[in-house]
Amino acid sequence: MKKIAALIICGLLLCSIVFAQAPNLKIGYINSATLLNAMPEKAKADSDLAAYAKSFQFVCLKKQWLRESNFITKSQSHVQ
Repeated sequence: MKKIAALIICGLLLCSIVFAQAPNLKIGYINSATLLNAMPEKAKADSDLAAYAKSFQFVCLKKQWLRESNFITKSQSHVQ
């Protein structure tokens, strides 16, 4: 019983501490698009990302072509 009372008292103390600091709580908002446009590194990051996407697209197309060519080869060998 004493442990339950101690837990309740600790809980009430924690709640009072949280509510006491609530008026000092400051939340700010920022427009991320404006922030990113103001950064000088944005242009380099955009070009790096575009180059990576282009190389990744090339790899995917190459894998697809290899799969299709293997399928065609296998299907032709079954016909003969």
